Amino acid sequence: MMKLIAYEMLKILRKRLLWVLLFVLVLSNGWMYYQQQMKGQDYLIGHMERYYELEREFSRMPNEKAYAQVNQLNQELISFGQLLYAQLRPDNPELRQSSEQIQRDSPEIVKKFEESPYREDADRLRRDTFLVDLLLRQYKSLDAYRDYINGIQEKADEMLSVSIFYEKDSFSYRNIMKTPTDFDHLKSIPLDIGLENGIVTVTQYKPSDLMTGIMIFLLCVYLFVQERERGLLRIIRTNRKGRLPTALAKVIALIGMTVLIAALFYGTILFIAGRIYGFGDLSRYIQSMPTFKYANMQLSVLQYLMAFVGLKMLAAVLLSLVLAVLFIAIRHVGKAYVVVGLCLGCGYIAYKSIHPLSPLGLLKYINLFAYFDTFGLLGLYQNLNLLGYPVNRFWLSLASLTSFVVILLLLALALYIRQDAADSGFWLARYWTKWKEQVAGARGTSRLFIHETLKALFTGKGYLALAAALVFSVYMIDPSEVRFGQDDHYYNSYIRELSGPLDQEKAAYIEQEKARHDDMGSVRLQNEVAFQNGEITLEQYNQKSSELDELNLKKIAFNKIYQQYSHLVQLQESRDITGSFLNELTSEELFDNRFRDSIVGIVYMVLLTLLLSPLFPNEYRTGMIAVVRSTRKGRWKLFVYKHLIGYLLAIVVLLALIIPRYINLDGYSQLLWHAPVQSLQRFANVEINMSLLGFVLLTNVLLLWGSVIIVHFVLMISVLLKRQSLTLFAATALTAIPVFIQGVGVEGIRTLSFNNILFLNMQFSESGPMISVLLYYSVITVIGLLAGWITWQCYNGKSLALGVKSNEPFRQSGQQAL
Repeated sequence: MMKLIAYEMLKILRKRLLWVLLFVLVLSNGWMYYQQQMKGQDYLIGHMERYYELEREFSRMPNEKAYAQVNQLNQELISFGQLLYAQLRPDNPELRQSSEQIQRDSPEIVKKFEESPYREDADRLRRDTFLVDLLLRQYKSLDAYRDYINGIQEKADEMLSVSIFYEKDSFSYRNIMKTPTDFDHLKSIPLDIGLENGIVTVTQYKPSDLMTGIMIFLLCVYLFVQERERGLLRIIRTNRKGRLPTALAKVIALIGMTVLIAALFYGTILFIAGRIYGFGDLSRYIQSMPTFKYANMQLSVLQYLMAFVGLKMLAAVLLSLVLAVLFIAIRHVGKAYVVVGLCLGCGYIAYKSIHPLSPLGLLKYINLFAYFDTFGLLGLYQNLNLLGYPVNRFWLSLASLTSFVVILLLLALALYIRQDAADSGFWLARYWTKWKEQVAGARGTSRLFIHETLKALFTGKGYLALAAALVFSVYMIDPSEVRFGQDDHYYNSYIRELSGPLDQEKAAYIEQEKARHDDMGSVRLQNEVAFQNGEITLEQYNQKSSELDELNLKKIAFNKIYQQYSHLVQLQESRDITGSFLNELTSEELFDNRFRDSIVGIVYMVLLTLLLSPLFPNEYRTGMIAVVRSTRKGRWKLFVYKHLIGYLLAIVVLLALIIPRYINLDGYSQLLWHAPVQSLQRFANVEINMSLLGFVLLTNVLLLWGSVIIVHFVLMISVLLKRQSLTLFAATALTAIPVFIQGVGVEGIRTLSFNNILFLNMQFSESGPMISVLLYYSVITVIGLLAGWITWQCYNGKSLALGVKSNEPFRQSGQQAL
């Protein structure tokens, strides 16, 4: 048994692609975390040494005394700042007035300031004011926590006094009664100050989960899919230890490698956080930190971090077993890929969409994504409704998580033992084959292009991806009426009046409207005075007041209109382009809906990978590549046809996904398609003079061209790896994952990946100069041409495969015979 486990581990250790990818992802994960912290907390990180110096100074005192002294020091530093900035800015009357008041009321503060080093060092004063305020907030949190804990019972009694909660057989009543007892043990715990940034940012950092999932997916492919693709499953299963022992060895190897991978990703982030922030006193309780105010588990910082890593590992093991079961149960790689995506998608939707108090609340928390939310499990007190009884979320999640791990482990073993080595296929497919033989004839088509297209759609299960694209396209169409808020309603009314090119009449109207808004205060005062002096009646006063109130309601909308007007005036003066007033609500929906574009981009990349992944690997899987290459049309013509099919599928899916965004514009005001694109402020720097319609056509043509390049890239991966499973994984990781990473806020990845093809609007909006777009497309075009050349070379037998063994029996036997 140990030899089998060692063999399975050795198989994984010999996969160079896995280790290269692991190295790249661990580095990327750490780099992204580091950049995120440097971007958001650069000032604190730059003065960590001084912070810990202050923390050590005050932590030696009792909390009450330290709180008083920190508060006093904070007030002194604020006064020092007022005195210093009054000296630096003598012309500012407010600073001068506050300085004079301090000199008059607190001469001792002035004396301290004159003797302090801050008098000549504004940067030092700013630093210490920031750090002392940070310490003060920590002491305030410690002081408030006691009141919070002692007040839980009072709040419970107050809630029970309301009749709707006083139903003894209800979940609400039981939950209210249970909560105070769950916090009783925290009333006397000692609390100490300490910086929470490192602990909180590590446990709330999500990209580590994604990258761990990527590596687990690849592990499952290597362990459970590769042998089936290479035709080795029949041989393995007929051996003396080819069923249960092999299944046990694979599962043990999977769990062991999963734990190791999780330790690498989460350990890396912990190490970086420790180097940046430090974790302070590891023996202090997590309730000492403001973020853990609602935690009821009595954990030290060290125990919390250990529990965090342990729960992440357990959740990762659950994910690995889910994928293992799906890959064993579903024999076709493409189908397995789709089912995995659907399961994860449904789980994520349930986790994000279901309200905590919903009757379906258990689906929200007994969920793979909820298990990965270790901060929610450990740092937030929450009871779930289990048949009317409140059960702590942590213990219920831990019990269900452990149970699922055991159940899925046994299920994976049972499925591996009982599965058939031969792929009999879906029962409907068998009837379809019989019908084709009887009606269409067994000979099939002799037209190469049609034959390859049918192979891609049916043998490669491409119809599943096309059906998914159609369903998603229909789902993206929103037939409901677009509802506008008050500000948007007024904005639409302005646009209806001003729509079209800017002219003198519209400019005069806007200036007149601006004067009305500017004079609104004085007009209202005149109206009040006139009414008090009896110059106007009450009816006239109310009518004028109503007009002014309505004008005030239009203020936000008019400010938006005036910004457009200012832009159009500047456009006319600087570039001699007569711009038009365009509805920005419509243009934002079309050009700046980043969430929609991210979702569409991810779906497009995944579906395109599903469609393209079997085009070449099917020939390698069946060993027919040598036979195909030896036929009259088996080289260049077949090579070209496979690429043409890829282009066609890419364009069909792309059209299905982007057409809904134009259909959804029906609920918005129409855009003036003939207007200059520079009329929109986001595209003010576009160098080429073109209409809005021309711009949309240009970006869509570039989108189609980019799709062709992605086709070249994915087909190159498929020929290099020669396995559909590896192609699905590698192509998704290199195309879809960057879109996801950009969607969660890492914008820098856009121009370093294929993302810019999908987000050209952002490129034009940010840079403007056409040279940047041309440069980007020149680079990816070169990449596409190079990918095509590499694909052609590999297809002709000049192997550049990335450590994947050849599966060309005909060619090898021919060489041996020679």
